[in-house]
Amino acid sequence: MVAEDLMVGDWVCVRSNDKEDTHNFKIKSIVKEGVYGPGFVGFDEDLEPIPLTGEILKKSGFKHLQDTYLFNIGINQFGTDLWIEIGPDSWIENNKIYIDSLKEIDDTMVSVTTCKYVHELQHLLKSLKIRKDIVL
Repeated sequence: MVAEDLMVGDWVCVRSNDKEDTHNFKIKSIVKEGVYGPGFVGFDEDLEPIPLTGEILKKSGFKHLQDTYLFNIGINQFGTDLWIEIGPDSWIENNKIYIDSLKEIDDTMVSVTTCKYVHELQHLLKSLKIRKDIVL
């Protein structure tokens, strides 16, 4: 993982000097050689992405419905609820994220992307201008 792929506010896993101890941190600043957070400096070789799990989604306010996680992102111009839906395509291989406002398919607005890691979901939410904290 390289710092240039990250943004301030992203959650990352940072390995300590002994490479066995890891800690999750929220990035406070990014510089050429790595990232900084509260009480840590992480260089590219120390950074690991945090896998996106159902537990993280539930803690972050997503509703769990069978094998899907849902988050309401508002109402469109027609008065219809807009949702981010994550699932049902295997948490291990590729989390599919459906956003129902970007592309029309059978009277339903749908866009599909893939998120495997917490920072990817954070980037997606930021790109949609959704202010949502992810809780680990």
